[in-house]
Amino acid sequence: AGRSGMEQGFGGTFAKLEAYLASLTVAVPAGSELVEYPTPNELKFTRVLRAPRALVWRCHIEPERLAKWWGPQGFTITIHEIDVRPGGVWRLTLHGPDGRDYPNKIVYREVIEPRLLDYDHGDFEHVRFHVRTEFLEQGDDTKLVSRMTFASQEQRDATAKYAVDGHASTMRRLEELLAQLAR
Repeated sequence: AGRSGMEQGFGGTFAKLEAYLASLTVAVPAGSELVEYPTPNELKFTRVLRAPRALVWRCHIEPERLAKWWGPQGFTITIHEIDVRPGGVWRLTLHGPDGRDYPNKIVYREVIEPRLLDYDHGDFEHVRFHVRTEFLEQGDDTKLVSRMTFASQEQRDATAKYAVDGHASTMRRLEELLAQLAR
């Protein structure tokens, strides 16, 4: 009984510490990315982009701009449809450099211009995870905070194996586009 109580006490202490650490605001320099695992089924990306929020927003909702940066380096996309509003659908296919196609379907839950995109993301048949991306003004820059929520830690960990590097590569492509648009 003593050991069980001690394990529960430590477990509670560590859970409180984890919640506290997740609540801290961490400064993220422009061009770098912070990856966090705030809960067992979440993956959180924070990145500061050197561009005004309105422009970063447009790059997330306009098909002609999305086609230039969405997906890791070497990937291209075909946008089949996009309707950025609550209940709206974005269907796209990512084309990998190896010739493989990856169908994606996003169903928007909440859209608050220019500060929030909240959606379910999966393939054409199944929802794989939920994403909530906030567009925060940070002076002349934009701080993007994207939180991915999965049904389980196992699903999060399996996705993180490719999503962490893929997200960083995708954000670098967005930064390149933003730099071109600023010229």
